[in-house]
Amino acid sequence: MRKRDVRMVLKRLSAVTVAIMMTISVTSYGGSYRRSSGTYSAALGEALSDGTKPESVPYSQRIYERYDPAVIKQAISEFEAACQKKGQEEEVLRLYQVLLSEYDRLSTLSYMAQIAYDRNISDPAAAEEQAYTTDLYMEMSEAIIYSFQKGLNSSYSSVLSGKMGEDLVPMVKYYEPYTEEELELMKEEDRLIRKYETLALSETSVDIEGETWTYDRMEVDDSLTSDTYGNIQEALSRERNRILGGCLLELADVRRKIANLYGYDSYSEYVYEVRYGRDYTLQDASACARR
Repeated sequence: MRKRDVRMVLKRLSAVTVAIMMTISVTSYGGSYRRSSGTYSAALGEALSDGTKPESVPYSQRIYERYDPAVIKQAISEFEAACQKKGQEEEVLRLYQVLLSEYDRLSTLSYMAQIAYDRNISDPAAAEEQAYTTDLYMEMSEAIIYSFQKGLNSSYSSVLSGKMGEDLVPMVKYYEPYTEEELELMKEEDRLIRKYETLALSETSVDIEGETWTYDRMEVDDSLTSDTYGNIQEALSRERNRILGGCLLELADVRRKIANLYGYDSYSEYVYEVRYGRDYTLQDASACARR
């Protein structure tokens, strides 16, 4: 049985959390600050406070550094405290911009970490940074939206609504933060994907009659007969399937748990309706495949 309540309408995986935040950022900053331009703003909060356009930095000139969430956490604390006091309109708006600025910086660093990992997925350091920024990006997106919800439920609702844009207010106001179980499952899914990618790049070897064989050795050994070559290739394929298959089974189990958590019987049905955002069903896809 599928969930059809507000939770399923407004609650998707981390991509939607991020989409809400990015949309709010673009609405608040204006079109000239879109991330799709390939630049981002250094010291965005300070630049926006006096109404001037911040200097943009091309990707080629950016330097990656691990993001410390302390600034966001402090700004959230101060923002929520300001929303509980009277006469704090300027402070509320200032902290609102600080949060968007820091979110922009975190998102940029997250993308940079992902690019570095994609360039060399066998690099342990790149994998570690990708894991760190992915988890942090998701957690901070959730934390900021939840904080904005509190702001919209305060006496500064109209002020914040004006900055966000009236069309986006319901998306933020009724967004339901992820549970600890949901967050852990998504982190585990991401970890297993990285594990599979690492295993797929690793060398496979088997011992046959006291000798260690790999695909590379098999390809350069001209003394092998056709039968021996075939036996070694089959043994290597079985070993590779055992290693990769084990990881895939782990990933499939996690994805089934995610689908079941949202009321779906199968992961494929879940991703089509919730994660992919397709405008066609699995049945439509199957019908096309049979044509």
